[in-house]
Amino acid sequence: MLPPFSTSTLSISDAAYDAAYDAAIPISTTVHLFPDRTLITISQLPAFGTILVSSITHSASSNKSTYNVTVLLGRRDDDILSVYCRQIIEKVSTFDDSVKSGKPIMFMIGLKEEGKSRGAFVEISNEVLRLYHGLKRD
Repeated sequence: MLPPFSTSTLSISDAAYDAAYDAAIPISTTVHLFPDRTLITISQLPAFGTILVSSITHSASSNKSTYNVTVLLGRRDDDILSVYCRQIIEKVSTFDDSVKSGKPIMFMIGLKEEGKSRGAFVEISNEVLRLYHGLKRD
């Protein structure tokens, strides 16, 4: 039996990009829920892009959470991808207790430069959260 998953393709409308290229940015997003981890793909490319894993550790003594993001394969010099992961896992942990308690999220992110804008980030993260919410309700 396949794990639950949800997928979508969205077009990001970024004014600066639209003016320069006269088109929206097509980005495919997928969320797969596995028993031991979640896989989220965000891509404008025909390849996997950079593969990262993110998790949360909670210190009982200080009552604080630490967000860990590690690049497994791909571009280690692109800090914006770590920001994507950190922001998404932080938001997911507000409604998914398994992530809050340490279940990792693996990310495969392949974005062109124009897909890394602030506006694109907001739209992409909102879409990922929408897909994730839909799976958690099922």
